[in-house]
Amino acid sequence: YYVNIVDTSGCTASSAPITVTVHPLPVVVIDPRTASVCKDSSFTFSAIGADTFLWQPGSVSGSSFSISPVSATQIIVTGSDTNSCQASDTVMVYVYPPTVTPVISQTGNLLTANPANVSYQWFLNGNSIPGANSQSYLASVQGTYTVVVTDSNGCTSSASAAFLFTEIQPGETGNMRIYPNPSTGIIYVDMGILFKPETLLEFMDMHGKICFSKNMNEPKMQILLQGIPAGIYFIRVDGKVTEKISVR
Repeated sequence: YYVNIVDTSGCTASSAPITVTVHPLPVVVIDPRTASVCKDSSFTFSAIGADTFLWQPGSVSGSSFSISPVSATQIIVTGSDTNSCQASDTVMVYVYPPTVTPVISQTGNLLTANPANVSYQWFLNGNSIPGANSQSYLASVQGTYTVVVTDSNGCTSSASAAFLFTEIQPGETGNMRIYPNPSTGIIYVDMGILFKPETLLEFMDMHGKICFSKNMNEPKMQILLQGIPAGIYFIRVDGKVTEKISVR
């Protein structure tokens, strides 16, 4: 660019030329374009398209930005290139509703976690119990039990408490006998003086899942365990008397 001037006498003069260079604006992009996180969790965004970046909220410099939002938050990044040209991009991060804190209830040796319709993992004294992923867990030893629940968004919450049990041992409970124990496919249940018509007998696995149930109409009954995998099981009678039995 240069400028020509003309005075009142018609004389002209020209300025020295100058060069103006127009640099393109950087194309700044945040990745990902949106995000949702669990309460008290953090999330990291990254940005490309410039040489330096400044993030809001917080005026944080760098190509990445971590945030632990408590509510829906707008994320803004301003990028600058080597020519000091700037451009910005904006995304949103959302927060899932908090997971309901579980409550553990105890009925005899059976622990049950609420709420329902979530996934579960039970722990004993801080150690994960393999395969204990049901809403209920049938405890066989005393200790501190914890359940961690995970909702459909992948958010978790937990509860724990120390529970006291009558530790279950194979053998006799009162006059009830269950034999042979261990069993290879057949057991006999002899209720003795505990028998009453329509006594409910439930056969449960280690996680409190009822494999099958029967109503006893006589004091002694033979039960076939066909199709039952090897392992430790429990027999509960009218929800009050529980025996541990090994199936081989």
